[in-house]
Amino acid sequence: MTQVEHEDVRRFLLGDVSQGVQRTVEERILIEESFLEELSSVEEELIDDYAGGGLSADDRRRFEQHFLCTGERRRRLRFALALARYTSEKGPAETAAASPAGPTLAERLRAFWRGRPLMLRAGVALAAVAVLAGAWWFSFQRTPSQKTFATLSLNISVGGTRGGGGSDPVASVSLPLKEDALKISLVLPEGVARESGYRVELVDVNGTEENLQVIGRDAKSVSVVVPPSRLARGQYALKLYETPPGGEEQRVRGSYFFTAE
Repeated sequence: MTQVEHEDVRRFLLGDVSQGVQRTVEERILIEESFLEELSSVEEELIDDYAGGGLSADDRRRFEQHFLCTGERRRRLRFALALARYTSEKGPAETAAASPAGPTLAERLRAFWRGRPLMLRAGVALAAVAVLAGAWWFSFQRTPSQKTFATLSLNISVGGTRGGGGSDPVASVSLPLKEDALKISLVLPEGVARESGYRVELVDVNGTEENLQVIGRDAKSVSVVVPPSRLARGQYALKLYETPPGGEEQRVRGSYFFTAE
């Protein structure tokens, strides 16, 4: 797999790279789980640079028009801007005492957030996901007869192949959806404990991850629903996690792939 530099990832997130670099980054997002950590770090860096005035005029325009394409990124930006206001209101005495060679506002933002305990950051994120997913699914439960679904059935792909193994084509769904949401059935691979609990993450080509609501399961598959607002044209990967009885959560090897066209 071709490597990409840190600056390539920044330009990718700002929508300012060649097709070759874009293709390489998108492939690594869908295949390399460890690359998502690097991508998330660069996203945080860009958000802090924007909030701290560290981007050029052209990059600010690209940030606003391209980077802020998801609700999750916009929420993170609002938090960074609020934190920027907080740090700028510490008082003139403290500002005057600061050395000209000291850390920039963007660097102070990153230091503040990264200084929070990991469990606190994880707890806030999980709580937000749970509340949003629960509220969204509750709306479906109240009026089930009025909801319709586009459907996909996906097999797991292992080793970076996309499409259920070998030369099988990647499943696709057409946009805009004519139905209320997309329902996906994930066929469980051999060796997975059927009595396990399951969690499913959706990953898009920007590396944005989101927990999906598991709405059903049987001995052979797990079903999830993707709201239409979460879908844009491009490739997606689904990661399956299982929690065996009495055990700890673990990632099921491989991913499920589909394309929105």
